[in-house]
Amino acid sequence: MLLTFVVAGVGAYFGAYLQEKGKGLATKEDVGQITEIVEQVKTDIGQQDWAKREWTNLRRVKLEEFLNHAHGVVRYVEATERSAGRGKLNDLHDPRAELQTLGELYFPELYEEQRQFLGAASIRIMNASYYSEELIKANGRADETRAAFGTYMERRDVGAIADGQTALRAAARALLLRIMPASGSAEA
Repeated sequence: MLLTFVVAGVGAYFGAYLQEKGKGLATKEDVGQITEIVEQVKTDIGQQDWAKREWTNLRRVKLEEFLNHAHGVVRYVEATERSAGRGKLNDLHDPRAELQTLGELYFPELYEEQRQFLGAASIRIMNASYYSEELIKANGRADETRAAFGTYMERRDVGAIADGQTALRAAARALLLRIMPASGSAEA
């Protein structure tokens, strides 16, 4: 009978021991799985953070390109007007399409300012083209040339494109400050 108690005691001890050992192994396995999940989440967040930084940097670079195209539009308008004064059409590259594409792809926030700026530029280009056509029709006749110039000057709104460009630059600056705050943490 003593042997039965000893065997029962040893069995109970090893049973409890093995049960605790099993709990420990299960906990260790759970910790391993949790660690793996945490590492995956860290990786995902790191990739999202990297993508956000890259998008912010791309937008910063494209904003500079966008504003360079806006300056190009002003230069194009001025060249078109100079050509029109000689009775010729401007054959230079028109950068309005590139400006519009950059705006649509990267800066929908600037839509209204871009629309007003491009609208003012387009009106000036159209008026210069009409002026050029009228000068060609006048064929050097002084009275018709003066009349064409007078009509051109009445339609020419120098302030609209300047105001549009100023508003576009101000909106672009505000956008830059929003996407690239001074603290260094970037928001897209």
